[in-house]
Amino acid sequence: MTKRKGSANELNKLYTYNVSFSFNMQFTFPASDVQPSEEGGENDLTPTDEAIKSLEKEVEEYLLQNYPVTDLEAFADFDSLIGVMEVSE
Repeated sequence: MTKRKGSANELNKLYTYNVSFSFNMQFTFPASDVQPSEEGGENDLTPTDEAIKSLEKEVEEYLLQNYPVTDLEAFADFDSLIGVMEVSE
């Protein structure tokens, strides 16, 4: 990275930008938070809208502890499923 050259007065400025991030995050939803997918086959499941909104809120609250987040949107579809794990009670 090349440092910007300028007068001492110019170099003492801070520049604030809205920065867009794009990343994927793994999250495990319980069976109660998934539903049959409207777009997939009969065995395809997708997280409910409520579950996605709850995850959005949780991640946004975490980020807001350190950053002024202005927009956060989560999305998962049936073809994003990594795997299914059975748990014993």
